[in-house]
Amino acid sequence: RDVENVDKQDDGAARRMFHSIALTATTEQTGDSIGVKEEFVGLFVYLFIFGELIDAWLNRRMTVQDRVLAALRARFFLHIWYTHIKAMAARFPDLYSTKRSFISPASFNIFNRLCDSLVLLVLAYARVYHDYAFCPWVHGTELVEHFFGLARTLLPNFTYAEFLKLV
Repeated sequence: RDVENVDKQDDGAARRMFHSIALTATTEQTGDSIGVKEEFVGLFVYLFIFGELIDAWLNRRMTVQDRVLAALRARFFLHIWYTHIKAMAARFPDLYSTKRSFISPASFNIFNRLCDSLVLLVLAYARVYHDYAFCPWVHGTELVEHFFGLARTLLPNFTYAEFLKLV
């Protein structure tokens, strides 16, 4: 489902990627303890850190402090990882490069934007909207996506230009 006929803007696929089941798949149980499989340590850390960031945006029971902590943790991890890859590329240029050993520049920018915008949203609510409940999940694009999805059921090639004609 997430491999063939991929919808590049499928938020559900992103949620499934960072779901606890994916995280659990990187672990193994030996006796009474659960540990991360040695070959999946990097993947486990990646899924945990960025899954927590996604959770900070979407979880309706998380405290504001935990949301900020998750955003800052993800941002620090991202930049420490990037700095490490750049240092390794300088030492071993045949083995490492940011193109081969790091996430895409677009993903790097998106994750940074997710971290920064969540912290800025918390600050805005604290300074300006302190009388309102902090609900970051309502600041997404789901309403717009739903609107365009419904519009495309009526007119398959519905675009933003079509929308402007209606207004």
